[in-house]
Amino acid sequence: AGYRRIAVMGGDGTLHEVIQPLVGRVPREFEIEFLGGGTSCDFIRRHHSPQPTDIIQIDCHYEFGNPLRSYGVYGSHVGFVADATFHYNRAGVLTRLARRIATDAGMLAAAARAIVSHRPFATQVSMDEGPAQLLHLSNAVAFKTPWIGGGMRLADLVSHHDGMLGILLLNAFQAYDLFGLILASYRGALETHPRIRVHRCREISLTPERPIRLESDGELIGYTPVRYSVQPRALSL
Repeated sequence: AGYRRIAVMGGDGTLHEVIQPLVGRVPREFEIEFLGGGTSCDFIRRHHSPQPTDIIQIDCHYEFGNPLRSYGVYGSHVGFVADATFHYNRAGVLTRLARRIATDAGMLAAAARAIVSHRPFATQVSMDEGPAQLLHLSNAVAFKTPWIGGGMRLADLVSHHDGMLGILLLNAFQAYDLFGLILASYRGALETHPRIRVHRCREISLTPERPIRLESDGELIGYTPVRYSVQPRALSL
């Protein structure tokens, strides 16, 4: 009690775990000093020194349907990237070898494993007060930071404190599309890719026809249906 600052050393997943009990429970002047020491540290690629920072609120579900609320600092994926995260964290022989070379190599190995079992999903998508649309997607991401997996980029749509979510929806794709999508992500050209739709909104809901795995900040947290919203300037990071 009485502390006004803590220091956290680790990666994005460590920061993700630290903020869970703090959102809405500490004064906004309480500071979290993040000392990046993980495998990718996407959060601090464009964010330095403690400052008021938006937090992503994630209302999703456990595997068997019970509701779950979690919080994210840089982004949350539904679909293919969450499946790749599953394979990255489980680390089979190929992925373990690739991770010893570099984080990016490990992510590519995990993506190669995920594509084998990947199935696009049909989902109702609604943003802010707009009507729901039925879309066929391979991945959806709500984010506050454009970086992912060390060196890949999503899109420069939002800042850390503008009260908005960046949204990137990836239309259903086949295995032969994967190389082009990865190449576009390293070039920072995903938002112009023909299979990508980008949006800015304050909240978005996805209700797929079946439960779809989702992750946040590189950590697997639950399943759809999911509603993303923003807690404006909720923590000083």
